[in-house]
Amino acid sequence: MKRLKNQKGAISVFVILAMLFFLAFMIGTYTITTRRNAAQLDAARETTKIYQMGVDPNTAYDSLLSITDGSVVPISTIEQLKTLKGITEKGDPEVNYTINGKLYTYKKYVKPTEETKKPNITYILNNDIILDMKSEIDGHSTNVELYDYMLYDKEHYNINLNNHNIYYRLAKADATDIADDSLWKCIFYQNNYKTDTDFNTDSSVIGEGTENNFINASKDNAKKYFSSSNTRLYSILDGGITPYKNQNSNCYEFLLTYNCAENERFDITHGVYNRWQQTNDPTKEYEYPTTDGEAIADGYTSKVLGLSGNSAQDFWGGLVLSSSDACYLDGSVGHSAWYYAVGTVTNWGKRGTPVSEYDATSEGGYKKFNSASQTLLFVRAK
Repeated sequence: MKRLKNQKGAISVFVILAMLFFLAFMIGTYTITTRRNAAQLDAARETTKIYQMGVDPNTAYDSLLSITDGSVVPISTIEQLKTLKGITEKGDPEVNYTINGKLYTYKKYVKPTEETKKPNITYILNNDIILDMKSEIDGHSTNVELYDYMLYDKEHYNINLNNHNIYYRLAKADATDIADDSLWKCIFYQNNYKTDTDFNTDSSVIGEGTENNFINASKDNAKKYFSSSNTRLYSILDGGITPYKNQNSNCYEFLLTYNCAENERFDITHGVYNRWQQTNDPTKEYEYPTTDGEAIADGYTSKVLGLSGNSAQDFWGGLVLSSSDACYLDGSVGHSAWYYAVGTVTNWGKRGTPVSEYDATSEGGYKKFNSASQTLLFVRAK
C-alpha cells in the first residue's frame, strides 16, 4: 500500500511539472507573438507616415539605418561598382550611401599626406560580375565604359577581389552565331581618340595634352596602367594574364578587337575580331623577324579571323612583343610591320592604331577600316 502511494505521488509531481512547462511555453510564445505583432504594427505606421509625407520610401528607409564606419562593404553587381565610382568622383569629403540595404559613410580617398589617410572602409567583391560582351561593347563608337580598372587601381579604390572578377560572356545570339557562351577577362583597353579630325592633320605631339591616351612614348607603361579619370587606358598585362592559362591545353586563348567597323564602332555581332590560342604570354614571347614574315607565336592556332586583312592577313600569327618602337605588342609576327597593335605609342593612319593594310569600303553589308582609335584585348577565363 505504501509503495502504491509513493507511485501516485511521483505521477502527480510529473503531471504538475509538465503542466508548468507547458504553461511557460505558452506564455513565452504569446509574448514573442505579441512583440512581433507590435513591431509589424510600428513598421506599418512608419510606412504610412512615409507615404503621407510624400518622401521617397527608399530615402526615408535609408535615414532609419545606422551609419557604420570601418566596415566591409560587399559589391555584388556592376551597379554597385558604378555607385562607388560616382561617390569617389564627388568632391565631398564624406558621403552617405546604401549598398545591399545598409547605409555606409564613405570618406573620399585623398592621396596620403601627414594629415590624410586612406578611407577606413574596405570593399569586397562578393561574387563574379558577368557582363554581356555584345551589349557592353557592340556598337560603341566613342568610348567603351569599362569599370574593370577599379578592381586594380589601388591608389583610388580599396577593393578586395576575394577570388572574384568582372567577366564578359560571349553569348550565342542564334544557331549560326560563332559565339559559344565562353567567359572572357578584359586585360587591355586603349582609347587614343583625340578629335574629330584625322590624326594626320593634327600637328600636336602624340602623348601630350589630356585628350589622347597614347602610351606617352614608353612601351613599359602599356603593362600596368589605369587612367581612372576617364577610363581611356586600362592594362593588367603585367601579371594579369597568368591565372588564365588553360592547364589542359597548356595554352592561352585570346580575343582581340578594334572599333574598325563602320562609324568607327566595335562590331562583335559580325565577328569583327581575331580569336586564337597560343602557348606563351605575349608579354613574355619575343619576336624574331624572318625575311618573309610567316612566323607565328608558339603554339598558335586560330579560331576566328574576322578583322580586316589582305590575303596574307598582314603577317598575322598571334601576339608577341613588338620589334617596333611604335607599340608594345603586335600581331605581324616575324615582320617589321606592326599591324594588330596593342599598346600604341605613336599614331598610324587616320585613327591611330594599325589593324591591317586593308581598308574595305563595303564587305558583307558593312564597312571595315584598316585603322582604329580603340583597342580591346581579352583572355578566356572560363
